Amino acid sequence: MNVLRKLLTALVWLSQTVAGLTFLASALAKANDPLGMTILLQDYLGLMGVHTAWASVPVTAVAVVLALVETALGIGLLLGACKRRTTTGFLVFITPMLLITAYNALADAVPECGCFGSALHITNMQSLMKNVGLTLIAVLLYVRREEMYQLPGRQLRAWIANVVVAVVAVLAIWSWRHLPTVDFTPYKAGTDVMAAMMGEYAVVDGKSVELAAPTIKDFALTDAEGNDLTDDILALEEEVTLITIPSEERADTGNSDRLNSLWDEASDKARPFYLVMAEDKAAAEHFKDRTGLNCPVLFASQEMLQTIVRANPGIVRLKGGVIKEKLSLKHL
Repeated sequence: MNVLRKLLTALVWLSQTVAGLTFLASALAKANDPLGMTILLQDYLGLMGVHTAWASVPVTAVAVVLALVETALGIGLLLGACKRRTTTGFLVFITPMLLITAYNALADAVPECGCFGSALHITNMQSLMKNVGLTLIAVLLYVRREEMYQLPGRQLRAWIANVVVAVVAVLAIWSWRHLPTVDFTPYKAGTDVMAAMMGEYAVVDGKSVELAAPTIKDFALTDAEGNDLTDDILALEEEVTLITIPSEERADTGNSDRLNSLWDEASDKARPFYLVMAEDKAAAEHFKDRTGLNCPVLFASQEMLQTIVRANPGIVRLKGGVIKEKLSLKHL
């Protein structure tokens, strides 16, 4: 019996650690990219017939709160703090998540769950398996919570937990107002867009073999007449500035003077400068009227624009098809 009890205790400790680290990893991914999580939450809300404005502030706030809840659960499990509340919260939190991922795995309603944001892509079925495992762990810990390990010192546990939650909160707010602290999108600085669109190949026994699939599949730029200018833009050796607008209605025009300064600087140096819109020509003209910006306009998909830089407007600088810099207006 002693051996079985020790094995069960070891299982509880292992489960406690695995669940705690999983929650913290998920929380950090969400806090690092709140806007990306917002877009995913809006996809889920759309399935329920709830449609909100692009990057709605209330939905972004929910994304931040979700990250903080996962942080509290994760650090609570790792420290063994407030065992009854932590294990109850764990069980209450994971149960609806299991139901949502089960539905998504069966219906394939949203392409991927987004549990870890852009940091780690997992399929809907993998997400379901993860949540099945976490639900089993939640039940085990709820029933055997007295056997959970616990960091000695109640005040020390509280101090560590508060500091970790505060750090994640600061990370989330900073990333929300600026850009993700760590860029996990395929459009990170230094990326050769054309190469990323082609993937990697090698010749084996006289045959071309794909070594890596393309990481960028949606980069396309057209003019008002629908002409594809993607290759032309990527081939330019001088610095190209793209002002990305995934949603004209939700675009921040409070710093339009900065946009005009960028346009004036590019014009003085004869450098290509484009406003890139997700909507039609009417939306482009409306944005130009609101800001006074009178530069050439290109068009792209909203999916591409909201991925390439998590800002509205966003600023992307390319040179020879390589992404040199990505900024939000708050960086200027």
